[in-house]
Amino acid sequence: MVLGIFSCPKYKEVSLWYVLVIFVVISTRVLKEHLSSTLFGVVDMGWTQCVICQQATSEPLRCPLKAGKPGHKSEAYSSFLQNVTQFRELDQLPVPLNFGEDVDMELFMTNQAKWHKSCHLKFSVDKLQRARKRKRNDTSTVITSETKRLRHREPFNKKCCIFCKEHNSRLHEFRTLDADENVK
Repeated sequence: MVLGIFSCPKYKEVSLWYVLVIFVVISTRVLKEHLSSTLFGVVDMGWTQCVICQQATSEPLRCPLKAGKPGHKSEAYSSFLQNVTQFRELDQLPVPLNFGEDVDMELFMTNQAKWHKSCHLKFSVDKLQRARKRKRNDTSTVITSETKRLRHREPFNKKCCIFCKEHNSRLHEFRTLDADENVK
């Protein structure tokens, strides 16, 4: 339809104006979405849902601003974000998150961030300590496996006695199916 208007000299100025307005409106929306997602580190964050899993479940959402002591409401956000930062440093996030490293407590407070108790527990101090321990064990395993040397073993020879290593005597076969009743 816009192309048909362009071909008519009478409507050429109007159609250019129309296209320009549409371009500005669309580019403004795109720019606004891009800036909000990059400035705040949030990719399609649904603040009415759990900020951790971004899913609607039967489990109730909890907002630290609506619970707890009056002076300590922001501490839940602060400690949660500190734990998230430490999980990221260990490269051991329990679940993928929809927000970046630059999200701060102010943004959580402004949007009244909520979470499920089960999701929040995945970022507890206990889970963080376990992640640190796993990371330490992973690095120590790599170090010890590099320093270990394999022993050279000879292949098992069925024609040789396992006790005296001689080949000249007659060998006996022994099975342990009912051996415990006969050998005591």
